[in-house]
Amino acid sequence: MAAKRKREALPADHFTQLTHLLRQLQKSDSDELKMKLALTLVDLKKVLRDQYLKVKQAVERTESERQQLDTLHLQLQNRLYERMHLQEEIHACQAFYKRESDVRLAPLDDFLAENPDARGQSPDSHELVLRRLGWELEQRTKIAARVQDLEADKAEIAKDNFVLKSKLDVLPTALAQLKEALVAANSNFDMAAAPAPDALVQRLPRPLYLLHALIAAHNRVHGSEASISLSVVNVDAPTAMAVDGEAVPDWLRVDDLGIEGTLQAAGRTLVLRVVYAPRLDIVLARATITPAIEDLDFLPGLLPDDDGTQLPIDATIRAEGIADLDVTRLTDVYGRPYHWLQALCGQPGTETTRVTLRKFIEATSSRITALAQLAEHTRTLGGRNLPDDSAEGKTLFFPLQGEASIVSWTTASAPTASALQRHVGILSRTFDAGGRTLTLAVQATVTVPLAYPTSRPTVVLAPAAGNTAELLDALRHIEAELNVYGGELLELGPAQLLVSLVRRLQLCLDIFVLTEQHDSHSLYARGIRGRDRVRPYWFNPGTRRLDFRA
Repeated sequence: MAAKRKREALPADHFTQLTHLLRQLQKSDSDELKMKLALTLVDLKKVLRDQYLKVKQAVERTESERQQLDTLHLQLQNRLYERMHLQEEIHACQAFYKRESDVRLAPLDDFLAENPDARGQSPDSHELVLRRLGWELEQRTKIAARVQDLEADKAEIAKDNFVLKSKLDVLPTALAQLKEALVAANSNFDMAAAPAPDALVQRLPRPLYLLHALIAAHNRVHGSEASISLSVVNVDAPTAMAVDGEAVPDWLRVDDLGIEGTLQAAGRTLVLRVVYAPRLDIVLARATITPAIEDLDFLPGLLPDDDGTQLPIDATIRAEGIADLDVTRLTDVYGRPYHWLQALCGQPGTETTRVTLRKFIEATSSRITALAQLAEHTRTLGGRNLPDDSAEGKTLFFPLQGEASIVSWTTASAPTASALQRHVGILSRTFDAGGRTLTLAVQATVTVPLAYPTSRPTVVLAPAAGNTAELLDALRHIEAELNVYGGELLELGPAQLLVSLVRRLQLCLDIFVLTEQHDSHSLYARGIRGRDRVRPYWFNPGTRRLDFRA
């Protein structure tokens, strides 16, 4: 068994021993006791010194540990403060105002449709959100500008409506006064009052009723001269206009009543059928001519810049809501929506179209005559001949005739949306050049425009044989002579326009032959003097011959 550790002497033990020795020393003053007393004091001092040192060490150790504890406590406080600060920052970020929280953004698919380069980005990425916000701002800015424009248009329309309403307010009084004046005028001109329209006429839609009233008034004023016979006809919707066996769509339907007018002009009978499509609010017309003028279409090109292929502006706006709009299905059956027709029927948006019924009748007569002459000239050219200017007392406006002969002349195509006819002819001439007999053959492609004879035909030339540099250069200049300067033939008169064009082509080829015979290949393309390159020949109606261009 291990020995017990000896208890360390304490200052109290030494004080007890010292007290005991002092008591003994009082009883007996011996040296031994004094020695013991001195030793005991030394031991007491030693113990006290040791205790002091231990207490000092304990104090130092306690102070060091206290400093460490303070340091740790300070670090803990710092961590707590940092935690509180981060929590405050998090709450501030969570409560931060974001523009997208108050903006209802357009769908992401709409944004990606216009910005395909952003498809690879994450929908929640910061860059993508910024781009969406910028794009949204741009779109809304455009919409706001459009809204402002529409508001301005609305205010302008409201102003115009107010002016028109004020005019309508006085219209009944003005109509009554006009009626009284017309009754007095009729009595002075011995004209009977207009008969009341029958029941069918009263059932006509507004545009057709206005056209019927306009034609009736024209007939009453002009009598049998340039009059138009009128009748109201029933209009059936053809079953062919139905799609996949279903009912005819609303926008394809027309009113069940239409107008049919008959006009005698240039020895032929023109029948014009007019119908009204209420869904698009347009008037359509189709014409037939008896006897027929081959397959030439009459109405396209009747008046300038109106072939009937473009919807009026108001009809185009109304058609925007129709997904399967195919106007050709409507025009193939009932005719085309000519702008002059909309103007005659008083349709809105046609105020700038200056046309009168008298102008229409005059244009019709001139058009029928021109198409009949065109058909006659086409048949004559097809027989490889030109009309004789001396037959039946006729006189051509361009009487000069060249020596180049017509080898063939055919109609290459039927009427199209841009042209009445396209002719292809080959002209040829045989001549001597330097002891050799040569043949010049040229193919001419002539396009007759819809507005013939108001607009002149155009010509494209190509060599039919003998493709030489001189010939190609000459053909280029001859095309300029026929196309650029062809307007001179319109000034001479449109009656023989196609024939005059062919005759000028013959003369141009003769001029080229002359240059070949005299070895002067540049004569045709040179001017009257110097290097001005002015076109050299033109037809002088005063002298009825070709002169140099000044």
